[in-house]
Amino acid sequence: MKKLKHFAFALAASALAFTFTSCGSDDPQPAPLPPPPPPPPTVPAALFLVGDVLGAPEWDYENYSFIFFRDSSTAEDVMITNFLAGEFQFLEGEDLGSIDYLWGGAENLLAGRGEGPRIPMVAGHQRLVIDRYTMTYTIEAYDNTDAPVFNSIGLIGAAAGGWGDNDDVLLTQSTRDPNIWYGTDIELMPGAIRFRTAGGWDAAWSNERPHHYPFGRHDHRNNYEGGNPHGNSNIPAPGRYFVKINTFTGHFVYWMLESMVIDPSEWSVELHGNLGGTTGWYDFHLEYYSSTITNPATNAGTFVFRLDNLSINAGSQFGVRIANNWFNGAMINITGDAGNFSHTGGNITVESAAVYNVTLTLQFNGAVVTGLPVVNFAPVP
Repeated sequence: MKKLKHFAFALAASALAFTFTSCGSDDPQPAPLPPPPPPPPTVPAALFLVGDVLGAPEWDYENYSFIFFRDSSTAEDVMITNFLAGEFQFLEGEDLGSIDYLWGGAENLLAGRGEGPRIPMVAGHQRLVIDRYTMTYTIEAYDNTDAPVFNSIGLIGAAAGGWGDNDDVLLTQSTRDPNIWYGTDIELMPGAIRFRTAGGWDAAWSNERPHHYPFGRHDHRNNYEGGNPHGNSNIPAPGRYFVKINTFTGHFVYWMLESMVIDPSEWSVELHGNLGGTTGWYDFHLEYYSSTITNPATNAGTFVFRLDNLSINAGSQFGVRIANNWFNGAMINITGDAGNFSHTGGNITVESAAVYNVTLTLQFNGAVVTGLPVVNFAPVP
């Protein structure tokens, strides 16, 4: 014990002596450590306008339809539309329904949560920006003379029920601003989704960057270009949603009203292709077979679907669809007679004709499929 104390003291003294001599030397000093990375940006709560400047419902403190847009989840709140003359304030999402937490301001300065007078608005097409980072607001005229007006706008995609020509979920056009389209109480599932001109692709809006959810902006308005320049937006969780888009500015929002519990046993699961020697591509449905639930509250667990005695022709091709979401060869794991199937990341090709009992096993985490679904092809003797 005494030796340990002596050693510690000697080490401390040595360190002191070393520090003293190095301070007086001309030796180069070590480079300073780089500063720590900045913290991730704070995501402000969603903002909702309250007042008489957007028509009915006036001064409704529970109204979610007047939600502001954003370019991204961390950007300032913006609303570009045809305003009525009047006054407004706003509420953060968690304060909807409460008159005690209204934000107000004056002379382009915000007063804060639960403080400040009503802000006046002049009639006409205006760009209203609320910046809670700098505690300021701006109102300026916005020229919409070249804004295209569409006859119908809808939602399309796996999250909305499918990609078929007749799968559009139609939205309602605002009577106050023809560029604003909205829908309320729309059931959406996890998956890809886009806004588009209903029934066609004359124009489409989406943004695949996940950090933008539930907000987004697509700056290729009225310019689909026969491609998919921004990718699809993705709904991460099942629920009932209020959705809104400004087809002129490209802003859109998916606001969840209520979460939902998914039951994968009710999903449509199929092999989609020309497996039976058909000239066209058809759905070969797998029926729900069994499940092992690990979390009854969310239905998380393992689900199995089955199709017996499927006759497959050589050279036919197929992919897998699960709840309207497409899985190509790179997105599934083929077992059983796996050597009879090939792919290069796209559709799966059958090498030789055969008859199979097919089972598909997937893992569900309560919101989405996780990992690679396993498709087992067991030859029928």
